[in-house]
Amino acid sequence: MEEQSKEMTYEEAFSELKEIVNSLEDSETKIDELETKLRRAESLIEFCKTKIKDVEVNIEDLLSIKHAPLLGVFYNTFIVFCSFERLNF
Repeated sequence: MEEQSKEMTYEEAFSELKEIVNSLEDSETKIDELETKLRRAESLIEFCKTKIKDVEVNIEDLLSIKHAPLLGVFYNTFIVFCSFERLNF
């Protein structure tokens, strides 16, 4: 049997994380599921942090290219976006 592996996107991970948070806030989680959901949330947070860091590194690499001034506006917008996303956790 052929195994298909699809890497999760940042948006998918963040959406799942929000679902977990909402279920915890709404007291929808049974005590037997609590540890599993918290471990999954921890994993999703790490995944999102890694994705953001990887994009930051790639953008920094792009900014080191000779057309860096053209990319500066994009980078500043990205930093604002990352700051906003972190506040929503």
